[in-house]
Amino acid sequence: MRLEQIHLENYRSFKEVTFDVDDLQILFGRNNVGKSNILHALKDYREFGVGTASFEDRYSQIARNWHSDPLTVRVEFSLEQDEIAEFTEEIDRSTYELGEQPKKNFASKIAHEFTVNSNGVGSAKVEANYDGEMHVVSLLNFRDDNTISLETANLSKFPEISWSSSRTGDVQNTHSVLGISFRRFLADCLESWKWTSPFRHPDPRGPVEEAYSLDSESNNLAVVLHTLSNNDRDTFRAIENSFVEIMEGVTGLSTPIETDHNTKTTVVVHEEKAEFDLRDISAGSQQILALLTELETAGTQTDLLLLEEPETHLHPGAQRTIYNTIKQVAEETDTQIILTTHSEVFIDSGDSSRLIKATREDGDTVFSKVDEDVENEAMSVLGYEKSRLLQSRAVVFVEGLSDKRVISNFAKGCGFSLEDNGIRIIDLEGEGNIKSDGQSLVKLVSEFDIPFLFIVDSHDNEPRIEQNELLQAINAPGGDWQVTKEDVFVWEGYGIESYLLSPDAIASHLGADVDAIEELLEKYGDREKPAEILEEVFQEILSQEFIKENDGPLIAAKMDHDDVDPEVGDAIDRIQSLLD
Repeated sequence: MRLEQIHLENYRSFKEVTFDVDDLQILFGRNNVGKSNILHALKDYREFGVGTASFEDRYSQIARNWHSDPLTVRVEFSLEQDEIAEFTEEIDRSTYELGEQPKKNFASKIAHEFTVNSNGVGSAKVEANYDGEMHVVSLLNFRDDNTISLETANLSKFPEISWSSSRTGDVQNTHSVLGISFRRFLADCLESWKWTSPFRHPDPRGPVEEAYSLDSESNNLAVVLHTLSNNDRDTFRAIENSFVEIMEGVTGLSTPIETDHNTKTTVVVHEEKAEFDLRDISAGSQQILALLTELETAGTQTDLLLLEEPETHLHPGAQRTIYNTIKQVAEETDTQIILTTHSEVFIDSGDSSRLIKATREDGDTVFSKVDEDVENEAMSVLGYEKSRLLQSRAVVFVEGLSDKRVISNFAKGCGFSLEDNGIRIIDLEGEGNIKSDGQSLVKLVSEFDIPFLFIVDSHDNEPRIEQNELLQAINAPGGDWQVTKEDVFVWEGYGIESYLLSPDAIASHLGADVDAIEELLEKYGDREKPAEILEEVFQEILSQEFIKENDGPLIAAKMDHDDVDPEVGDAIDRIQSLLD
């Protein structure tokens, strides 16, 4: 069965969320926003479906407000023709015979929904679609008299449905709505769902036996690789080739049998002049080998693969190789993959339709996606990695690189680190680019509800005029969003260099006398642009040019809160307020 959707209410950090599942989805966001809770929900559902755990037993651990609100789970699947035939056979056994005509149009999609509260079972039902509409085929309700009502659809005259009902005090969990035969059908499908921990712990040796699939922590890595080496050389070679590509100096893998005391198998990593078994290579190397094995075997072993931070222990080049493997598995096999990540490589490489950002709003985890056309338009403008923008808590757009670096150092001098607070400054390489490209950028940040601020130079214009011109250039008539005056900060001085004319800071940067710098600033104070004043000072003191992208930030770094102009303090306050 192919997973199509999961709906959750009152599960961990989700108040309510509907998550549509595709072939590959990449969840990203800051730490502790709850992005991994979708993976945990699907893992819990799998354990429930195969009978190794129950939501009733774990209610107080996973329900958001376990003392009051019920936990609701709804999972929808689509079925292939052979699965439809198997499902209808199970329905025949557990309810009543379906006629041949209904079977042809029945159950291309099924849904399983249940609620659990602090008393145990709340309600549960199974639905199947017929000609595009979902119909309940089994219904379980917890009654006020502490008994359970289980109603089963009579499908002998389907699509006309009648019901048979039973009441019992013995039904204790939501499995009961499934019926024995359907429960077996569901369990068979969920057996192929796999969750992979970000911290895998391969045993260096294992018994000589057949195993084609890793356990959740990859303990049996040596056993699986030995099996593949003997029985599936193509898959083994694919794992070996990817490992060689990632690992500097590695030339191959082998899986010899050792017979010192007990007959065991291990994995040997070969280099040109040395070889090491699994216990001798680094933990990071073990993690990489286990992940590659998981991915290369997923296409034939796994319907749904849940990966938590697969980039762990990987350098950027290795991350790219792993991502390409993940993408290939998702596109070329029936395996669906959902992963969480902080990797800029994964986000930059991923198609926009596969990216989902997780954030917290009033304590609740919410997901947002970006329209592909909007993302492509904005990224073609930026010409730069989308991860830096999409992973930001807030964004400041400026005209150039010197603005970016100077503002960052001004903020540090005022005791506020933009980087530590997740605020990105993006330079757009010129005033003209802000006006021509601002609309595309605002569309993108608005899609993800990322707060933003434009900081621009006045260029000797009145700030109000410069602000209005920018607003007119960015705002689209009748658009879903509008940039306001609060979103645009215009320097009253000519540009950012107007706020670098501090004798103490310049003298400290140049290793010069403060009095000498004061005299030069007065001497050249009639220059039209502040950058020209600084150019003259640098020529007089060092006989070299003032390079604004390098020297400007270094001067700013010499200034603290008491040194900066009050207007700079206002700008930093505006940036900080983006996080409010």
